[in-house]
Amino acid sequence: MRVATWYVNGSKMNMHKDLIQQVNPHILAVQGLTLAGYDNITRMGNFDDWRFSMNLTEKKYTGRDRGVGIFVKYPYTIKNAYLIPNTPFAEKALATEIIDRDTLFLLGTADIPNGEDYRELKAASLLAFTQWMKEKKEYQN
Repeated sequence: MRVATWYVNGSKMNMHKDLIQQVNPHILAVQGLTLAGYDNITRMGNFDDWRFSMNLTEKKYTGRDRGVGIFVKYPYTIKNAYLIPNTPFAEKALATEIIDRDTLFLLGTADIPNGEDYRELKAASLLAFTQWMKEKKEYQN
């Protein structure tokens, strides 16, 4: 299984398309994803199933807003997708249940702002994400 994850910086998605083709991951988690970037990845034809955090929120967003996405290809499929509750930026924290034949696992991705201005929000985001993951006992050994 090849898993790739990276921050695409919204409007610069086009420069990442070649890298996605070269790496050819089974599972791709992307942060800093605009609606246009999401559309670009889905139209590439590399993936069979995907979820975009901005499509799961009731928040009205513009083309400049950024979320996160998870993309998978056969033999993996996404069973469920969740926005992580209690995060300061709920539209930027996504978890998916991914299934491969009879194995189910949880994959999460988040776009937590960097920089001094977001110090407390970073901590709150990370705490909410880890707390939510800890509550998912069915995924713990």
